[in-house]
Amino acid sequence: MNRWNEICFLIKKHTKENSKEAFFQNEVVNIFEKLGWSRYKKEIETEKNIPIGASNSLRLDILISLEEKKLFVVELKKPSNQGSERVSQQLISYMLQLKMKFGLFIGENIQLFYDDPNDNKHPVKLIEIEFSENNEDGYKLIELLKRDTFDEHNLIEFCKEKLIKIEDDNTKNELIDFLTSSQGNEYISQLISQDLKQKHSSEIIDELKSNISIIVKSNKSVQQNRNLISEKFFNSSEISSTRNLTEEEEIIAEINKVERKIPLWLTNSRKNNINTQIFTNFMELLENNEFVEKNRLVEASKEVDKFENNFNQMSHFGPKNHAKIFDVKKNQIRLWKPIETFVKEYYNKNKN
Repeated sequence: MNRWNEICFLIKKHTKENSKEAFFQNEVVNIFEKLGWSRYKKEIETEKNIPIGASNSLRLDILISLEEKKLFVVELKKPSNQGSERVSQQLISYMLQLKMKFGLFIGENIQLFYDDPNDNKHPVKLIEIEFSENNEDGYKLIELLKRDTFDEHNLIEFCKEKLIKIEDDNTKNELIDFLTSSQGNEYISQLISQDLKQKHSSEIIDELKSNISIIVKSNKSVQQNRNLISEKFFNSSEISSTRNLTEEEEIIAEINKVERKIPLWLTNSRKNNINTQIFTNFMELLENNEFVEKNRLVEASKEVDKFENNFNQMSHFGPKNHAKIFDVKKNQIRLWKPIETFVKEYYNKNKN
C-alpha cells in the first residue's frame, strides 16, 4: 500500500494552477519508473509519434511496451485542468487505431480502459480510482502494473471481472428503473393480487386495491442524500429541532417525507390536490433550467387556492409541513438539493 500512497502524494502536487503540464508528465514517467519500467530500454516512451496511413500519425503522451510489444497507452491531463472527457475519448480512439487492449487515463483520478478483442465493441472504462490514500482498488491496479511481475493474462482477468460487474450493475439498474416506474408498480400490484386471489374473493381484492397504493422506490438516492447532507447542501438555520433530533436526523426524516409524498401527488386521484398543482406547475416551468422565478410560478398557479400558504409549507421545515421541496432565495425557486435527484427522476418517469 505504501507505493500507492506515494503515488497519491506525487500526483496531488500537481493540483495547483501554476503546475506545468510538462512537469506533470515527467512525474507520471517517474511513477512508471518506480513501478520498474525503463526509459533506457524504451519500455517507457513519451510524446511518441506513430504513423497512421500514408500521411497521418498519432502523438501519444506515454506508451508502455515490454520486449517490443506495445502494452498500453497512457493519456494525461493535469489534475487542475478540465476536459478529462475529451481526453478519455481520445484515448479510446488511440486504442482502436492501434488495436491495443489496455489504456490508462491519469489526471484528477486514474481510469482503466479495456478493449475485448472478441466482442466487436469499443473500449470500455472499467474503473475510476481517486488518488486517495489506502485506496484498495488503487493498490490492486498498481500491483498489476508492476514491471517485474507484469502478466498480461492477470490484467485481462482483472478486466473481465470488472466487465462482469459492469454488466450486472447495468442489469440491476434496468430492473430498478422498471420496478420503480408506474409499469413496474402495476406489475407488482398484479403479482400481489394473483397471490391473494388464492385465499380471498375478487371483491375483497378489488376493494383492497382501491384503498392502498403500492409504491416501489430506489434506495440508491439514500447515499446520495447522505453525501449531500455531509457536504452541507442544506441551510441548517431553517431547521427547528423540536423533536430532540440531530440536524442530520431531521434532514433524513424530511427526505423520507418527500419520497413518500411525491409518488402520492403524482397519482391520478390526486391531480387536483393543491400540492400536486404547485409541484407540477413548478416542474413544467423548470424543465432544464436551474431555477424558476417565483412570479412565474405564482402566475402559473393563479387558480390554486391559498397558494402562498401552501407554497410556504413546501419550502420550509416543520413537523406539520407538506414536505420541503423548494429552496427559495430572493425571487428564485430551486429544488431542495438533498431531494433534487429523486424528484427529477421520479417526475420524469411518472409524469402524465
